[in-house]
Amino acid sequence: MRIEVLLDIPRPADDPFFSYEVPPHLRSRIKPGQRVLVPLGHQVVRGFVMRIGCNDGPDSLKPALEILEEEPLLAPDMLALAEWLAEYYLAPLHRVVKAMLPTALDDSEKEILVSTGGESLPPDLQARLGSSWKDDRRGFTAQELIKMLGQGQVKVEAAGVPEIHDASVQYALSPAVTKDTVSRLAKKAPRQAKALKYFMERKDPVLERQALENCSLSVLNRLVEKGWLERREATAKLRQDPLPNQEQAYAIQRIEHGLAEREGRAFLLFGVTGSGKTEVYLRSVERARSLGRQSLVLIPEIGLTQQIISIFEERLGPRISVLHSRLTDAQRALEWLRVKKGLADVVIGARSAVFAPFPNLGLIIIDEEQETSFHQDETPRYHAREVALKRAELSDAVLVLGSATPSMETYHRAETGQYEMLRLSHKIASSGQRSIKVVDIKKSCRQGNQIISPEMLTDIKQCVESGNQAIIFINRRGYATTVLCPHCGLVLTCHSCEVALNFHRDVSRMVCHYCGHERSVPGKCPRCKESRLRFMGTGSQKVEEELRNLLPGVRIIRMDTDSTRTRDGHAKIIDSIRNRKVDIAVGTQMIAKGFDFPGVALVGVINADPLLGLPDFRARERAFQLLVQVAGRAGRGAAKGQVTIQTLEPDSSFFDLVRTEDYEGFYRQEIFSRLALGYPPFSHVIKLLFSGVIEETVREEADFSRMLIEEMVGEEGDGIDILGPAPCLRPKIKNRYRIQMLLKGSRLDLMRNITKYIINRELPRGVRLDVDLDPVVMI
Repeated sequence: MRIEVLLDIPRPADDPFFSYEVPPHLRSRIKPGQRVLVPLGHQVVRGFVMRIGCNDGPDSLKPALEILEEEPLLAPDMLALAEWLAEYYLAPLHRVVKAMLPTALDDSEKEILVSTGGESLPPDLQARLGSSWKDDRRGFTAQELIKMLGQGQVKVEAAGVPEIHDASVQYALSPAVTKDTVSRLAKKAPRQAKALKYFMERKDPVLERQALENCSLSVLNRLVEKGWLERREATAKLRQDPLPNQEQAYAIQRIEHGLAEREGRAFLLFGVTGSGKTEVYLRSVERARSLGRQSLVLIPEIGLTQQIISIFEERLGPRISVLHSRLTDAQRALEWLRVKKGLADVVIGARSAVFAPFPNLGLIIIDEEQETSFHQDETPRYHAREVALKRAELSDAVLVLGSATPSMETYHRAETGQYEMLRLSHKIASSGQRSIKVVDIKKSCRQGNQIISPEMLTDIKQCVESGNQAIIFINRRGYATTVLCPHCGLVLTCHSCEVALNFHRDVSRMVCHYCGHERSVPGKCPRCKESRLRFMGTGSQKVEEELRNLLPGVRIIRMDTDSTRTRDGHAKIIDSIRNRKVDIAVGTQMIAKGFDFPGVALVGVINADPLLGLPDFRARERAFQLLVQVAGRAGRGAAKGQVTIQTLEPDSSFFDLVRTEDYEGFYRQEIFSRLALGYPPFSHVIKLLFSGVIEETVREEADFSRMLIEEMVGEEGDGIDILGPAPCLRPKIKNRYRIQMLLKGSRLDLMRNITKYIINRELPRGVRLDVDLDPVVMI
């Protein structure tokens, strides 16, 4: 018996595996998706079993040494998904498989060698047991390890694997615990004392998922052993389902039909803001659970997690897991294993949760499917929407894509019958009732007031005076976007990235938003020494400052990447807005993504024009989506909403569509432009990004690749356009020069084959090639 093993090393896409013989004592246990130890040259390495075959290969195969877990980490459908993703997105397969696993489950330091109890080892080898198989400093040499594993003298065991509980397990404080108990414990076991203090402050029982945000699982287990905490099943506190309206009922019926038929079907739930898409999601998840199947809910912003969890737990109970990048490695592994063992009915998470290891997946929901955050910008590059579509196909599951402003690709697929369209055209009760006005700020700019126009200031004052809240949106963080000399015109840039440094007033330093480099502001211009530098452009910090000056005494908070750096930064700001502890929230894009703040009656957009000015064919689409989404934060409570958008071009037909939130009108305009120019959804785009520390070498490689592509396209590639190579809009990032080239056309298979050839070429030393199929950002 032979196996095909995927090792964590680069390999050609058409030959990614290494072949090994399975020794007799492992044959009854070997399964696809398990990890195994195998010899490679003069070392021992770990890999995934991808395929099992007969002895129809070379006669001199090396034997596999050990199986690391009895139950496969990756099920057959996940292995198939990994191979599809690697092929479709031209990504290294070993990087794809690595992205599917929590880091804590891939830690060789926790895989220790123990005796099998058979033939005894020499004393010097026996003394070294208990160390990691990977640790050749304290452990064994590769030759010793290969010999001992091959002869069955030792085996590998995972150390410190936690007991996995149902997602509905909760912890309650024992009545015997007092303040004196905590005080006495603080000296001997401060972490346990801190945990008890947390439970005393909470008073009510706490779900394990929530408890782990404040203490480790080992601490919880120790407190349970001592009798100071009780571990028990959580009791669901369910509320009655509201009656769906006619459109909701039809959408629910169609999704339930797809679940019952067990077909890999996709729906676009196209509903205006406030039309009740969440109710459709909840009913669909309830139906999936009644059929014994699990559900995945993908959200675009980690900050939305608690809001969504609260809604789902209120209706579905506590058997809900969470997966996103802000969990610790241990938390992520624990939640991942819960899902794998079927101990959670629903998983709520961000983009990477699309790889959650469901044993019986029935439903996938992607809320706000148009958001660019569903696209992974690092290798392996993928779009969670397309991966979810493939998962639904492999699992015979239903995919529901929800949005008031779908991506052009998704809406086009629904129009052409690839997805089934489900419409929610009416707002529910008063939810989402608002008016939108567009304010011309040319006069304000001429008078030197470039931030808050008199019209917007009046709206903000009226909103706050009436006891309501306001959100002020600006798509730039920091205080000023440029630091320059008014005398000689010098713009201070990052030496590593050649982009303008942003001034951040909270730390009084200039910051590069690409590499994170910081430096102090010089007293005079470094070049001409003539004058003090000026801060130009507007970021969220400057807006916050101006509002504090204009509205003294008003409670103002800022929500951007800088103010939410701490682990619970998002949650604290969101709670303060929801609990009406602030009057005005100034925020960047993260505040526009799906939050439900009933007290918000006004949304102000500081400047919509930069959203439209980017050299990207998707700029208008993203601008429309973002403006409509941020407008949707107003008027979700009892008060009618008002949206004020500042712009230099108020008479543009684009803003006429924004005023009426007319997505279908926008789509009809935009789709004709896309058709005429041959852009998606009528074609595919592959971006080839060449980068390196020597600009000339990068350019030469890009030019040579263009020549090779032209030759291949010339032979059989009618309809494929080659754009570039040309420097990126930001030509140097982190000391690497960047030149990109685009392939555009409808013949995706041919474009991928051409790109594979370019990928598999040996690149000059120091040059890297990154490939992105259907990138969401072209610059």
